[in-house]
Amino acid sequence: APVYIKNISSYFLNHPFGPKTEVSWDELERFLESRCFPKERPNCKELLHLLGVDSYDPWQIIRKTEGRMCEDHMWLKIMEE
Repeated sequence: APVYIKNISSYFLNHPFGPKTEVSWDELERFLESRCFPKERPNCKELLHLLGVDSYDPWQIIRKTEGRMCEDHMWLKIMEE
């Protein structure tokens, strides 16, 4: 089943999938992982513990961090039906 994307920003370059409003699960999962700290990060286990996440799961990490990264001002809100 496709995933539907709602872009809030009117600035096209801020849209994670460009003009697309429907993406595949694979595309979404790759994007979510790109908004997380790397699995190979030296203190990965400590960060997961601080977030209250048992394993490196981009969905769970994004729910806790909203996909916020120190180098930009974008964030994500996951809304499930």
